[in-house]
Amino acid sequence: MRALPWCVRMPCSHALHPQTLLERCQPFHLITPADGTEARLCKGGLVPVEITVKKVQGRKWMTYVKNLELFGIQAEEFRALATKKFACSCSLQEVPGSRNHFVLIQGNLASSVMDFLVTGMGMKQHFVAQKG
Repeated sequence: MRALPWCVRMPCSHALHPQTLLERCQPFHLITPADGTEARLCKGGLVPVEITVKKVQGRKWMTYVKNLELFGIQAEEFRALATKKFACSCSLQEVPGSRNHFVLIQGNLASSVMDFLVTGMGMKQHFVAQKG
């Protein structure tokens, strides 16, 4: 006969139910890069890659791609790939208060960047969020 878990066996009122215990736990996520490098365990909830399009002036648009480093994608490598793939100007900017960078791509390329991340870089679509 199998023994019951300690939370079920304890008759006192301060025993923790397994669901209550899980609710009190801190969130973690595991990043496994597609290139076969070692997986990383990271504290906190998973923030998706954010693609934002903003109008700069007149008819000019800029596409901002943030949070690439959280998924093991180096921003400098992505900038070089995006420059060749989309035949446009790309640059890097530092995120204020962080060591991470975001990539600025000239033009309204949100859907193209999303397709490139999903098909070309091997990311799942629910880890890429498009805004604006």
